[in-house]
Amino acid sequence: MNKGTWLLCAGCLVVSTVMGVDYSTSRANGPGAETAAASFMELSPDAVATAAHVVRRAALGAYVGASATAAEEAAPVKADSPPSGFALNSLNGVSLSDDIAEIFEKKGEPLSVSRDELITSIETYRFNDCTVVVIGDFIQYIEVPRSSEEVKIDGEPLPLELSGLQDKLGAPYFESEDGIVYKNGTKALKIYTTAGSDKVNSIHYFNTATQ
Repeated sequence: MNKGTWLLCAGCLVVSTVMGVDYSTSRANGPGAETAAASFMELSPDAVATAAHVVRRAALGAYVGASATAAEEAAPVKADSPPSGFALNSLNGVSLSDDIAEIFEKKGEPLSVSRDELITSIETYRFNDCTVVVIGDFIQYIEVPRSSEEVKIDGEPLPLELSGLQDKLGAPYFESEDGIVYKNGTKALKIYTTAGSDKVNSIHYFNTATQ
C-alpha cells in the first residue's frame, strides 16, 4: 500500500470513529431490500484534536516505513545498547532537537521545500546531503539517500556501505528484512538495505518516542 492510500484509509477510519456514525438498518417490504440511515454527532474540539493526532501518527508511519514498535516485533528485542563509540547525537550535522532556524544555520538554504498534500503541517526540506522531515517545528526524521557517498554520524565521516558501517557501529539493536537498527535511548538510526547486498538504500535517523 502506498503512502497516499495509507493516509486516506487512516483518515477515513479516524473520522468515522470520532464522528460516531450511528447506523440503523431496517428491512423494507420487498424481499432482501434494506435501507440504511446515518446520523452524525457534532464534533467537539477534543474530538478534532484526537483525530488530528491519530492521523498524524499514521502519516509518520507511512513516511518512516514502519514504527519502532512494529519493527521491534519483527525481530527479537535486545537490551538497549548504543553503537560502539557513537551516542547518535546527529546525522550529517543535524540533531533531532534542532528547530528550523538551527537547521538552516547548519545546512544553509534548502534545495527545495515541499508540503504534504493531505497533512499540510508535514514539510520536507531537501539539502545537498540529507532530507529533513518536520511537523510544525519538530523534526520527525532525517534521511541520508543512497546517492550520498558518505554519511556523518556524530560528526564522523563513514562510507555509505553496509560492511563499513557495521564495522564502525558494531552489533545492531535488531535486524529486519529491510535493514538494521542502532539505538541509544529514544534515538534510533535505521540503515535500509537490500537483502544479500552490501548496498545501503538510505539511512533514517529518528526519535522512537514520536513514532
